[in-house]
Amino acid sequence: MNNNDGFSLIELFVILVLISIGAFIAFSGWNSPENRVRSAAFQVAADLRSARSEAVKRDEKVLLCKTGNHSYQIKTGSGLYITGIKEVDEEADNSTRVRLGFSYSGGCVTFSPLGSSSNGHIIISLGTISRSVITNRSGRIKVQ
Repeated sequence: MNNNDGFSLIELFVILVLISIGAFIAFSGWNSPENRVRSAAFQVAADLRSARSEAVKRDEKVLLCKTGNHSYQIKTGSGLYITGIKEVDEEADNSTRVRLGFSYSGGCVTFSPLGSSSNGHIIISLGTISRSVITNRSGRIKVQ
């Protein structure tokens, strides 16, 4: 009588290969350009909401200003910096980084102490893929 308790080495190897292939398929799209642009857009939108909250809390004007093609900073109207320079898509090299484009005058989104803001949008792009973060006069922030 042959007692076969457990798995053979070949069966374990086949299972390991199948798990590896499944993991590769599942995580291969994780760092896709679409995901990087979407992630950066939601990061910018969250920081815009934070800037709006700071304006209301401090009862003074707060600005989110572009500091480069890939970065921005939040500061008060009196020049006090609330955050350091924030980079979008920090881990990529310069040739494949997500870019920011501001339609606001002076490259800054301005929130009043009442939470209202200037109309405009921030375009986040990588190659032909892009998303917009839009603010309206009431201070509403929307990602499209």
